[in-house]
Amino acid sequence: LVDEQPGAERPTQFTKGTLSFAGSGDHSRGTHVFVALAPSTTLGAQPWEVPFGTVREDSMSVVEAFTSQYGDVAQGPLVGGGAAYAQANYPEMAVMQRCVVEGEE
Repeated sequence: LVDEQPGAERPTQFTKGTLSFAGSGDHSRGTHVFVALAPSTTLGAQPWEVPFGTVREDSMSVVEAFTSQYGDVAQGPLVGGGAAYAQANYPEMAVMQRCVVEGEE
């Protein structure tokens, strides 16, 4: 993982398929992650936007099938209400159930 400390070395550009922690300020990372759907030169500029992996190219079709009908979801109610809140309010939201480190399958 990339250190959140100021001055820590980090990638300067997200590419399609970059997996990153989501955050909203210093030390705000939790368990929410996102996948970059296109290259971005603006993501990764903040210390809490920390990439930790990449979706394999042959698996991006799965990510591209996720629904985008909810847009950016407000994190406060989602964090406070947990899985029950998410299921009640965003029933089509994708949930990561498994992550495999290549070479360790």
